[in-house]
Amino acid sequence: MDERETSWSSVGLMAAVSAAGPTYVLSRQSAPFIDDPFILMRYAEHVADGTGWTFNPGSVTGNGATSPLMVVLTAALRVLGIDTETGAMVLYCMAWAVAAFLLGRVLLREGHRLGGWAGCILLGSSPFMANVRGLETSLYGALGLAMLWLGQRHRWLAMGIASALLGAARPDGYLVVVVVAGVLALGFGKGPALRFIVGFASVSAVWFLLLAGLTDGQMFPSTLEAKMAQSRSGYWGGRLAFLRSLWSSALSLGMHRGAADV
Repeated sequence: MDERETSWSSVGLMAAVSAAGPTYVLSRQSAPFIDDPFILMRYAEHVADGTGWTFNPGSVTGNGATSPLMVVLTAALRVLGIDTETGAMVLYCMAWAVAAFLLGRVLLREGHRLGGWAGCILLGSSPFMANVRGLETSLYGALGLAMLWLGQRHRWLAMGIASALLGAARPDGYLVVVVVAGVLALGFGKGPALRFIVGFASVSAVWFLLLAGLTDGQMFPSTLEAKMAQSRSGYWGGRLAFLRSLWSSALSLGMHRGAADV
């Protein structure tokens, strides 16, 4: 890496750029929320208020939150007095900024000076990231990039901890853990792989104990469960009301493809 890029001024400038991009883009975002972030917010609100890990208070609801970590963090902010929507936006913006910063630092360390700054700016100013605000997208990306950043520095234990949080942010992250452990074992030897596994296992054990208590043992989420809970809430029509969005999406996709063929 260029010595100029390791100076405090360079690091500070990239951190400022990373924070400014998401803050500006979100402040200019006028499109409404998509419905999925409100699933996480509803679970977080009920956890914080003591109702429990449920979508509809007073009824048995399965685990429909696709990002348990996002729910727990948002609930923690609500306990501190921050409403769920604001808390979710703060978490999303902070994770987005961290992801942009880490992407830049990872690329710079690989010798890609232009790519590092370009990646930081493009990710930090992406309107597509703003369109899914409130979801676990930025948190998942930040944790994935944290794994790369730590791996570049051979901090295997910390990398394992980040991987445990990645799985907590979205359960399909556990598939990444299996791949990374295998790559470390084959490419770096048993020592790094073992330290990575220890970091992952130690944090995951605590997380699963916490989550098991919150969800009554149903630790892995189901997207279908969330949609069915929405229909049972009484605000979404009949039991299969969510199928309307699938039909409209399929119709829209067909129209776009038809127009492209003309």
